[in-house]
Amino acid sequence: MPAPTASLRSWTRRALVLATTAAFAAWMPATAHAQLGKLVKKAVDKASPGSAKAAGPAPVYDETTIELGSAQVDQMIAGLTAERNILVGSGQNGLQAMIKRRQAASDQRSKIADAHDKDEQAYESSSSKIDACRSQTLDALQQTHTKEAQAKAMSDPAFQQRYMQAAQAMAQANARGDTAAVRKIQMQLMQAAYPNAKEDTAAADAKCGKPVPEPAWRVQRDALSKLEDALSDSIRATQDTAEVTGARKSGLTAPQFGTARERILTFLANQHRSGGIPGYSQKEVDALGAKAAELHQLIEDIEKASQT
Repeated sequence: MPAPTASLRSWTRRALVLATTAAFAAWMPATAHAQLGKLVKKAVDKASPGSAKAAGPAPVYDETTIELGSAQVDQMIAGLTAERNILVGSGQNGLQAMIKRRQAASDQRSKIADAHDKDEQAYESSSSKIDACRSQTLDALQQTHTKEAQAKAMSDPAFQQRYMQAAQAMAQANARGDTAAVRKIQMQLMQAAYPNAKEDTAAADAKCGKPVPEPAWRVQRDALSKLEDALSDSIRATQDTAEVTGARKSGLTAPQFGTARERILTFLANQHRSGGIPGYSQKEVDALGAKAAELHQLIEDIEKASQT
């Protein structure tokens, strides 16, 4: 069974904490996580309605742990159904569809990276040398032009007047929140102070060579990486939405829904335990047992939809 996603792992992990208490220690192995779905199905298949019995005291019910009677079990079924429907989705918005698209993008990106390993090294080496040379050349030229501009500002009243007018216009644009005008004035000031940009670029080209154009395979690889990230974000958002919607549809609070879901999973895994089921009232055992098959199917659907 493939590893569950984050949302399902959190569900299963919390249920396993309960499942590894004294009530489960005698029969559930350390590898129960991987076999949990089979154990639950086996328990459901063996059990018959009304056959399970509660063992020991019922839990203490509070604002988080509610008693799972018939009405509450129906609420959980409504919530889990809503969660499943979002995860399964339709077309390209289903979780499995997004997971498959992400895997395809990852495989293609890895294939490109492997095929161009030496090309990447050559590109990085060449690009790094040229970029370093151009940066040093342009910095030196800019320092020279800065000194020239400072000298001009001190000796040219017309330049000083233009600068003051531009500064006032920029302050007014900034005051009214006109960022486009601020950027335009800043560019004008920069061009007035440093009119040698084209000449400096030509000098850097002549000395160092032009910047190395990015190869098409590298552009494609980076685009696939961005697609992977975007799909990962969409997958997490879908999982979060499914959990929130499930809780809201159930009519329970998020803590109540989460705790009830844990207890349902634990009940199903332990339904046919000899000696009765600890940690549940008989009312809960009867209500959960009556809907065990439906609950198991929902859990299985959610697990399949969440597999990565």
